[in-house]
Amino acid sequence: MAEHLIEFRNIKKRYGSVDALGGVDLYVDKAEVLGLIGDNGAGKSTLIKILAGVVKPTSGEISVRGSPVYGWNAARSREVGIETVFQDQALALQQSIIDNVFMGRELVGMFGWLKAKRQFAEADRLMREIGFTSKAFTPHSIVGQLSGGERQGVAIARAMYKQVDLIVLDEPTTALSLTETAKVFHYVRQVRASGHSIIFIDHSIHHVFDIADRFAVLDRGKIVLETDRSEVKSVQELIGFMEHVAHPATDVQLPRRGSRWASALTDQADKSPPRSPTGEDSEVEKGWRQFSGQWLRRFVFEHRAALGTLAVFLVMMSIFVAANPAVFTTWSIYSSVLTTLPVALFVVVPLVFVVAGGEIDLSFPAVMGFASWAFALLVQAGFDPLIAMVAAILTGLVLGFCIGMLVVYAGLSSLIATLGMNFLLRGLIQIVNEGRSIALVTLGNSLSYKLFSSVILDVPVQILWAVGFVIFATLLYNRHRFGAHVKAVGDNPDSARQMGINVKRVRVRLFVFMGVGAAIGGTFSTMINLTWWPTAGDGYLLPVLTSVFVGGTPAWGGVGTVMGGAIGALTVASIQTGVVAAGLSGFYVQFFYGLIIILSLLGHRWNQIRYR
Repeated sequence: MAEHLIEFRNIKKRYGSVDALGGVDLYVDKAEVLGLIGDNGAGKSTLIKILAGVVKPTSGEISVRGSPVYGWNAARSREVGIETVFQDQALALQQSIIDNVFMGRELVGMFGWLKAKRQFAEADRLMREIGFTSKAFTPHSIVGQLSGGERQGVAIARAMYKQVDLIVLDEPTTALSLTETAKVFHYVRQVRASGHSIIFIDHSIHHVFDIADRFAVLDRGKIVLETDRSEVKSVQELIGFMEHVAHPATDVQLPRRGSRWASALTDQADKSPPRSPTGEDSEVEKGWRQFSGQWLRRFVFEHRAALGTLAVFLVMMSIFVAANPAVFTTWSIYSSVLTTLPVALFVVVPLVFVVAGGEIDLSFPAVMGFASWAFALLVQAGFDPLIAMVAAILTGLVLGFCIGMLVVYAGLSSLIATLGMNFLLRGLIQIVNEGRSIALVTLGNSLSYKLFSSVILDVPVQILWAVGFVIFATLLYNRHRFGAHVKAVGDNPDSARQMGINVKRVRVRLFVFMGVGAAIGGTFSTMINLTWWPTAGDGYLLPVLTSVFVGGTPAWGGVGTVMGGAIGALTVASIQTGVVAAGLSGFYVQFFYGLIIILSLLGHRWNQIRYR
């Protein structure tokens, strides 16, 4: 007899005095679809979790290709080629198809940089292989914009990418319309044709009958019926077999009308869940369906938040220029903005990562002050400013790590914990220094000052470093494994965890990155002023937060734009200078702050949709 792909022998699972599984014998052969049917409480969920390695059986034996496997767990399950697509699909709805297919196992090159072209080609191949033939979407399409059946297809494609032998589909047609269910059936048939096996678990006996090669009925923790598709002519006959098992006196050809099998397991008139919050295709979704294959339109769509922020900035500057052309057509006004803008950029950029990762950090002003304090003390003591800068960055790194550990492993709210750390660190600075500043009179003659805070051709050097930092962070966010993990964790941490991403480590790294950025920003601020003040960083809390949200990074996590945050920082930095230079009083500054924030948020609300 040919060996089975997977076989369960007398699998039992006991929870206290309750037998969830009472000795299950079940097997799956290569390239077949096994339909597993069972009512609520029959033991399907327990059996799935054992198969996935999430739950250990109390007793019994699991064999793979005829050989017993010992020490069964999630890792062993994956090693032998089993992938489970749970009912929630473990998808990150605000990410692209590519991001979901490769979540937790990205194709990377040296130093963790993504192989974007290869991922695109592989995702496209997988989607076409399982039957995605529509030209309405590409691997770059957002999963939240797909229908329920198409989302199941993405989950199946992700399972196939692992080159598994057996895919377990848990209730894949729940809440799907007939059209969407047909799509899922098509994907399943394509997977079977490619040589994979599938366990198809569903409440609806009609769905199972239409797709399965063999049927197994689970009732009260035991397999009560197994039969091949060739032995059953109709759904009614299958129900009759099931009724005969439950009630041996019943004629198998005449299933009882209204029986629990016929009523509980028959198909329900499901409807597809709404595609958008309004229940209809949004304007963004309608437009999205026209972007396939058009690079420019796709670029505009993917960067619409940053481009919207840029449009707001240009409108604002147009108003300022019209108000006072003589001032705003000279370079000096822009040079003054570019002198201090880098400090904000070094803090705004990592905060975009933090917010996209589903967290918030309000401790960065005090971290700026603390790290720049370390820099000032070392310079005052006669150390080379370069060494002092390294020490300041290490100080920010350590502080960020401590804050991250406090939030992640102590389980504290990031909002409250970081606000508390801001007060604690600032209080410590004030207690030690008693309000005294540190003047760095020799710093202006150093090589470090010329490298990081001088002027070349009327352009402040620090803006060049800041632009380089923004470019690096943009690539890190969009083209590196760390950025992919940040978005996955911020979008759906449970999905990220199921896909093997170390969620806690990613969250700690977010605060470390924030600490490093704050340290660099604080150091540059001290070099610009040639003086360290105990209040260093205090004035950046609200402008930096405003820059992040004006730039198009929403507060719900999973979505962010580094370039948008940088443009937001430029917008915020230009408001006060622009208002005064336009001849208006300082009272207008707050008015323009509010106006720009409201206009930006309205624009982002129109072109951004939350899919979870």
